[in-house]
Amino acid sequence: KASTGWKWYASYYKKSIHAYYVNKYALGALAIGDHAKNDFIKWGIHKNKIEILPYSFNDLQDYPPDKQILDFKKGRKVFLFVGRLSFLKGTDLLIKAFHEKFYKNPEWCLVLVGNQKDKTNYQDLIDQLSLTDQILLRGVIPAQKISSAYKACDIFILPSRYDGWGMVVNEALYYNKPIIVSNAVGASGHLVKNSHNGFIFRVNDVHDITEKMSEYKNEDLILQHSSHSEAIFENYNSDTLAINLEKKKKKWLDENEDIN
Repeated sequence: KASTGWKWYASYYKKSIHAYYVNKYALGALAIGDHAKNDFIKWGIHKNKIEILPYSFNDLQDYPPDKQILDFKKGRKVFLFVGRLSFLKGTDLLIKAFHEKFYKNPEWCLVLVGNQKDKTNYQDLIDQLSLTDQILLRGVIPAQKISSAYKACDIFILPSRYDGWGMVVNEALYYNKPIIVSNAVGASGHLVKNSHNGFIFRVNDVHDITEKMSEYKNEDLILQHSSHSEAIFENYNSDTLAINLEKKKKKWLDENEDIN
């Protein structure tokens, strides 16, 4: 984890031991993204020893759009969240941000796909904000059928307070969705290009979330950002990353040969 809270410091000795052995004996270290790379550097791993190898896949099983979501949206534009409904994932921030800019807007709704993982009753929050007709707690959709959620929605949003990577961002990219993510999501600096295929907002900042969400009231922007996602996904699918890994391995071996 890249944030240096007390738990990070409590385990620093163990991290520094790992760093020592990586620096002395390993060809290199693979980090899932820039956040993890920065964390490795704080451990003490030499910067030139670290390469990036993100989480990836090549394709998803294809299913028709989810009927429950389609029945709820009734022709409206849909923001989609997929993941655990929890404080860490920023579920509360998303509900409040939606309320701030889209309350009683007949053209927009929000769908939350996933199971609840903390004590907060998000349905109560939705009811208190009078958003029952605009926010759907869809529940869990099995992983093999998750394509049905993306195909029923228009814009993907992941407001996590912390997320090591966020494979759901890869999934949204695969289905050519515009993407809004917090800068605490590991995938943010790799899979989302600001104002190109989505937006990155400041973590914990409800106002910034609402501003980014409001950008998509311009329907042309939805189409424009959607059109850029496919090319980005191609650079981050498993086949491409496997080729990159071979190049990184060769680089490490060549450097090791030079030292010896």
